Amino acid sequence: SSSKKISAHINTNKNEEIVDKVYNKLREIQIIKHYNIYTGKNTLQLDMKNWANGIYYIQLQNNTDNLFMYKLIKN
Repeated sequence: SSSKKISAHINTNKNEEIVDKVYNKLREIQIIKHYNIYTGKNTLQLDMKNWANGIYYIQLQNNTDNLFMYKLIKN
């Protein structure tokens, strides 16, 4: 089967840790990943090939802000 990946591109002016949380449609946490990002351009990837079809919410946050919330439908 082919690999299905999601990429998030983040530009930052400081080194910090980012937490990536993936929720299902019931808002239950499915995945939590921690990434260290560095000054400049960063690319984070999630591999979806083993995810069941359905609706997911992807949230990226640092220790002070919710950086990104995205609704994704895998089918």
